[in-house]
Amino acid sequence: MDERAVPPSATPEAGKPRLARRSLRLGIVATLVALLPLALLARLTTARAQDSVRDEVTLRLRVTTNMSASLLAEQMASYVTLAEAQARRARLVRAVAAGEPARFDRAEIDRELQALQAAREGIAATALLDLDGILLDSPVAQELVGADFSRRDYFRGLAARGDTYVSEAFESAQSGHPLIVTVATYVRATGRPRAILLLSVRLDAVQPLADTVAAVQGVNLWVTDQRGKLLAAPGGRPPGLKAAAGEPIGRALALPAGRAGDVDLGGEPSLAVHRKVDPLGWTVFAAQPHATAYAGLDAIRGTVLAISVPLGVIVCCGIFLLVRLQRRQWRAEAALAVARDQARDASRLKTEFLSRISHELRTPLNAILGFGQLMQLEDLTEEQRDNVEQILRGGRHLLGLINEVLDISRIETGSLALSVEVVDLLEVVTETSDLIRPLAAEREIELQVPSATECRWIVRADRQRLKQVLLNLTSNAVKYNNHAGSIRIACHPTGEGRVGIVVRDTGPGIPADKMERLFMPFDRLGAEQTDVQGTGLGLALSRGLMEAMGGTLTASSVVGEGTTFTLDLALADEPVDGRDEPPAEPLAPRPGGDAEHTILYVEDNPSNLRLVERVLARRGGVRLLSASEGELVQELVRECRPDLILLDLHLPGIDGEEVLRRLRADQRTADVAVVMVSADVSPWHRERLLEAGAVEYPTKPLDVPRFLDVIDGILVAARP
Repeated sequence: MDERAVPPSATPEAGKPRLARRSLRLGIVATLVALLPLALLARLTTARAQDSVRDEVTLRLRVTTNMSASLLAEQMASYVTLAEAQARRARLVRAVAAGEPARFDRAEIDRELQALQAAREGIAATALLDLDGILLDSPVAQELVGADFSRRDYFRGLAARGDTYVSEAFESAQSGHPLIVTVATYVRATGRPRAILLLSVRLDAVQPLADTVAAVQGVNLWVTDQRGKLLAAPGGRPPGLKAAAGEPIGRALALPAGRAGDVDLGGEPSLAVHRKVDPLGWTVFAAQPHATAYAGLDAIRGTVLAISVPLGVIVCCGIFLLVRLQRRQWRAEAALAVARDQARDASRLKTEFLSRISHELRTPLNAILGFGQLMQLEDLTEEQRDNVEQILRGGRHLLGLINEVLDISRIETGSLALSVEVVDLLEVVTETSDLIRPLAAEREIELQVPSATECRWIVRADRQRLKQVLLNLTSNAVKYNNHAGSIRIACHPTGEGRVGIVVRDTGPGIPADKMERLFMPFDRLGAEQTDVQGTGLGLALSRGLMEAMGGTLTASSVVGEGTTFTLDLALADEPVDGRDEPPAEPLAPRPGGDAEHTILYVEDNPSNLRLVERVLARRGGVRLLSASEGELVQELVRECRPDLILLDLHLPGIDGEEVLRRLRADQRTADVAVVMVSADVSPWHRERLLEAGAVEYPTKPLDVPRFLDVIDGILVAARP
């Protein structure tokens, strides 16, 4: 009996008791849960409804305070603007330009004040004070001319702020004692304050405005000035100017501005919000009683109960069906798990077997191929040499077969290691064609390859594996082609972000009834009856490799015309280099002597460093130092004092821009010329780095003659 046979515990029959226990547990838990939905649903729904109502009321209160504050600020801002405009009027400025109140043009001042008072409704009074607070003129209060108003809030506020000031509210001494605020602003002449213009505004509109907004929003609204005096309240402003702190709404001042909170307004719990009216310093309060805000919750509770009872019955019935369906699903999953484990074990056994066979076969193959190659070095007859060639050919064929079988096994198990990177497609195609060209020449087959302009794509692939696939397809095209036929390799875009590589031969073609077996392992479609060597694994392996790299491999064939294979790969994000440009002229050594100048190149890419090394070596007269990290640059510059620094923009650690800023900030390195070298061609990058102190900004790929011109210009200027 096979010791690796599946144990009885892994069969579906052995899992039935465990499946029954799981079903029982599910039924018990589901039944318990079915008894709780009524209470939990009612509680959670009610709580959620209460939170939603609170959120809605809070939002309404915030909108109300914001809207009221905006309306009040806008209303008062218009009076402030009017007063400031009047203070700048040329006639009024000329009237006070003399500087001394005794020399003011009183008649012109009186006309200007009367015009200001008539300019807009709601203006209670206008007046002009001197800089000491003495009333100089007021069309509506001539009897107060000469009185001292320096103790009034609007005078002290203007003096403290130095700019236009809106006073606290107060009751005017005019008939009816209207509630007013006063806008105070300087009248300036020759840039200096000469007098103070007062504009008193009636606040009769504040209470109607508050009542209108409160009615629309369904809330209660209060307004206070910057001293906390009530300007408006629900049901009308109380007589006098009472402080809000002494009223129930004053408790809302303990809340942060704009945040809702619960406040007891005279024994009535309410939700309240307040916010400042900028720039007046006034405060707007909005509140709504809990009884009004949560009035709809009782209806919601009744609805929840009406829904919960039938819902509980439905849930109980659903649990019974759920247990039955879940039991079936668990049974299917158990069978699937057993099958998956068996397949995994079979795959592991196959892999182990292939690995062991590979090891056992490679050991004697090493001796066969090794000694066979030693025999080739001996002085052999023609017949003996042919015998050795047959031995080596058979050994290499077997070695290739082993490698391909192992690769296919790794692809099937998902253990094939790939190194997907940016690959220049033209380079791979060129290398492949160079390798296959001698084999094609033996059969007089013409090999047509794409030019640099026809294959200028960069793809993402495993370079070695892509080359392996192309070699397999092109070698097949040679082996199965007609004598003196042709092979054409071409590249073309196949869709957005993808490119195709086509290998087309002029062989006999493949019949349509055999195409479905083309990628089957070990199936050579009858070629095993010919003298063409092969394993029947190459195409299967090639398709697996392409799929592992995120690509595809497809084939089409016409009997009598040939076969076409197409590889499809994803393009990389990196731009192609300028291969279609004409080759640069050979670089001639430039004058400069031996090691006249020192250049420090800061670059973390080895290939870029080698390029600059070779370019500067052709120039001569330069000693090149290099560093790969930005942290080392300042210390190297202080020690070596280079004539020029070539600085890459994108470096590990700190980037090139930060290195440049540090060099310029250090007095010991600030005078060293720095040339930024980067593949970033953004204009704003260039401008920013040049402003930061870079001398030049050549971009990659480098224009070598221009690059040398830049270096020569800097080094010549640096020559003592």
